[in-house]
Amino acid sequence: MANEVQMSARLFAAKGGASIDGTTFTVTANMTGTDMGQQTQDVSTSAESLDLTADLNAPYRVLIRNLDTINSLQVGGYDSVIYPNIVYPIRIQPGEMCLLPRVDSGWTMMVKSTAGVVKIMAQFCEL
Repeated sequence: MANEVQMSARLFAAKGGASIDGTTFTVTANMTGTDMGQQTQDVSTSAESLDLTADLNAPYRVLIRNLDTINSLQVGGYDSVIYPNIVYPIRIQPGEMCLLPRVDSGWTMMVKSTAGVVKIMAQFCEL
């Protein structure tokens, strides 16, 4: 089959008489793999792997939503050969989400709460 995956993104802003148009950009793609899933996970203040339950092979797509109402979430990862230290370039505020359209092999996805335990929801599928 073709066109099994659909991703959409839209950003709209208006302030002081200026605005951006908020066009919705949509990408429809094929899945070469068959594994996909949706799950929740509790994340604490120490770094931990995003514990995807499917037998997922890289590359894959993942959407992470922070279900907490107070604490933000840090998302990043590392490649143990190239980057021996964990880097967290993404912060997801309470109730917000982040769509990563491609996570390649060698990258270990890491998540970390800024304070306390945070529940996240992740949706994912192989490319």
